[in-house]
Amino acid sequence: MKVYYNAIMRNFLLPAYLAERFPLGQFVPLSLAVVGSAAFVGALSLAVSPRPYMLFPAGLAFLLFLFRLRLLDEVKDAAHDKVHYPHRPLARGVVSESWVKRMVVTTLFGELVIALSFDAFVFALFLFALLYSFVMYKEFFVPEVLRRRFVAYVILHEVLSLPLFLYIYALLGIFVGRFTPPILLLLGMQAGGLFALEIARKLRRTEGKNNAGDTYPEHLGVFGATVSCGALFALSGICVLAVAHSARDVFPAFAVMTALLAAVLAWALGTFARAKDVASAKKVFLSGAIFVLLPQIVLATLYLNRAL
Repeated sequence: MKVYYNAIMRNFLLPAYLAERFPLGQFVPLSLAVVGSAAFVGALSLAVSPRPYMLFPAGLAFLLFLFRLRLLDEVKDAAHDKVHYPHRPLARGVVSESWVKRMVVTTLFGELVIALSFDAFVFALFLFALLYSFVMYKEFFVPEVLRRRFVAYVILHEVLSLPLFLYIYALLGIFVGRFTPPILLLLGMQAGGLFALEIARKLRRTEGKNNAGDTYPEHLGVFGATVSCGALFALSGICVLAVAHSARDVFPAFAVMTALLAAVLAWALGTFARAKDVASAKKVFLSGAIFVLLPQIVLATLYLNRAL
């Protein structure tokens, strides 16, 4: 009976873990927005129109990759989280390290099934991104050195987004090895936007003696963190407008929407620069998420309307 009980309880761990550390209500729309807007660029700028059903394997591959990164971070940061984030599932014992590692293997199996279903070029891109993610998990085998060089640490981690997005574009059939202007704009829009959101996610200011040392204001200062975040959001916004310009019939309305979202984001960044508190940091992240994702959702919707 104990064996059956443990098996049943393990089945309940995944939904509970997802709800807390990888909410599908956030990550599924993100994945659909990424692959849908990429398909839009392929259809209108590259004259390569992916079949609508190709959004599923590409979106699932993106989702699984991000989930595996989350799981690997749980293990990598376990000792740090016990001290600074004791409320997290692994730190408080809701899930075990062995359970997390089993989920990594299961997720990787799903990723391999998808990658091996395509040609050698697609698999090579996946393999490169996969190997980089595991080297990143090992903190490039120089963890102490990188922890003393925060900017280098962040940049090396964000480099992963380039092979990851290229892998997704290859799944969709819009990237075949040539870095054309539409592909570069797409990378600027999506990789730049997610990098900006990563900074916005960690704008919160830690107080007291228990500083975790993992927020950008702690290392860059409030001004430096705000400027870095704003610059990356601006890069993403410029690339969004350049990408959307190919849809001339809807571009004016799209440009107005992007300008309004940019104004709200600029207000949130200014509020954070003055207040320097958690509430204003949350406003930056929320307005930034809308600024990055809503235009991509619109582009994805335009693609589906024209493809179906």
